[in-house]
Amino acid sequence: MTADHLDDLRSTLRTLLAAHAPLDRVRTTALAGKPRDEGVWNRLVAEVGVAGLPFPEADGGAGGGQRELVVLLEETGAVLLDQPLFSTVALAGQLVAEAVSGPARTQLLPLLAGGAVRSTVAVGDDGEPLTELQLADGRITGTALRVPEATRSTEVLVVLGGGRVVRVDLDQPGVTLRPTDALDPTRPCADVVFDGAAAEVLAEDAADGLARWRRLAVLANAAEQAGVCRAALTMAVEYAKLRVQFDKPIGAQQSIQHLLAGVLAGTVGAEAAVRLAATAVDEGRPDAAELVAVAAAHAAEAVVHATRALIQVHGGIGFTWEHDAHLLYRRAHASATFFGGAAARRRELATVLQI
Repeated sequence: MTADHLDDLRSTLRTLLAAHAPLDRVRTTALAGKPRDEGVWNRLVAEVGVAGLPFPEADGGAGGGQRELVVLLEETGAVLLDQPLFSTVALAGQLVAEAVSGPARTQLLPLLAGGAVRSTVAVGDDGEPLTELQLADGRITGTALRVPEATRSTEVLVVLGGGRVVRVDLDQPGVTLRPTDALDPTRPCADVVFDGAAAEVLAEDAADGLARWRRLAVLANAAEQAGVCRAALTMAVEYAKLRVQFDKPIGAQQSIQHLLAGVLAGTVGAEAAVRLAATAVDEGRPDAAELVAVAAAHAAEAVVHATRALIQVHGGIGFTWEHDAHLLYRRAHASATFFGGAAARRRELATVLQI
């Protein structure tokens, strides 16, 4: 897509999300434990084609790439969208696209790209394989901890040792879901207990594909963080204009100005770094891995700073349960540890740079 097309995509998404998935509606659903509005996902799939946006047309996708996915995740991240976008597209869909080939890919990826299947991925907290799980005679045994969106998915793709990926239907004997308390209520997790559940092997010896997938998953998480940064900045600036102390908006105070200037710098830096990394991946540049690591490390720290500043600017109401600020703050901290967080990205960068 050209820059104009990306801008059009962003505008379309922003309008659609404002009308059907605003942050206040997401907050009400998440905190009350109510079922999410399935019509939102159906509308996003039908009108924008979000499920297939980054996948090749030959696989049932829209023929886009990482640049399009970054736009999508920045906008949905800003409203903390509580739909299966991240788990099904950024995680499961990209895992199939990068690590699975042959008939398994031909069968599964079009279903994911069309939004017909809601999937998630079970992998270690650091993004590494779950080597403690056992696979024998087409049956899997063991427990995968903190699997995102597991209770809302129909299947899970499990990353095992030796570069293997297996698909497990969650609605079968031998699978038990144990919901866990999640820091981010808009993205619930569950432990998935396998007790001899049937498992379909999708890939073997796919170490190279899994490495590419981990890089794309990290970039997707950073794109969501950039969206949260922008939402926190916008919310804080608006409040600084409206809240009056001593007959002046608090935004006139130099301390508030400096605080928000720092948030602006972090937000713009995160957006620029994420978009540059996405371009490098799409173009197959040799420095793509380096740029993804830089973008993810910066975004992970910027989003924590932005949401902390958001609460500080709002003062007494900023940390109340009734305000949206704590949801952004919780997403920031939950996502900051994704696949090892900023520290892991710096170690990767040091490896790439051989320092």
